[in-house]
Amino acid sequence: MSLEPYREVITNMILEHKTHSDIAEHLSQLGAGRGYSVRSVRRFCASHGLRREVSDTHLEIAVSTAVQEAGPTYGRKMMTGYLAAKGIRAAESRVGRALQTIHRPYHEMRCSGARNLNPIPYRTQTPFRPKRKAGHVWSYTCPSN
Repeated sequence: MSLEPYREVITNMILEHKTHSDIAEHLSQLGAGRGYSVRSVRRFCASHGLRREVSDTHLEIAVSTAVQEAGPTYGRKMMTGYLAAKGIRAAESRVGRALQTIHRPYHEMRCSGARNLNPIPYRTQTPFRPKRKAGHVWSYTCPSN
């Protein structure tokens, strides 16, 4: 049993970012019969070079337009979700690299924010001296070395 008669259907569904299981289910609804499982669809896509991947240039263009729409404060996690809502699915690491290369000043500004810097711990001479009481919980400091 070959999937060649359904090549155009499979190609269109891959371009719509459908999963292999969605494609196999759709083929069974079309009346393709037995033998068109998820694994068969996966093998067919691998042998014909069909992928759901977004090219790097397309991703960079999408990231630059998203930065213009959303502003420079979005990091890789927020930008990945923003792009997924727009229908562009890419890995978080790829989106981070695109943000880093395209908008360098914004990337440096996000990296050097006050929340990303490690604070200096408060040290005392007396071991385990109460530092403050916040509500019903006492906070103790570490003794200095």
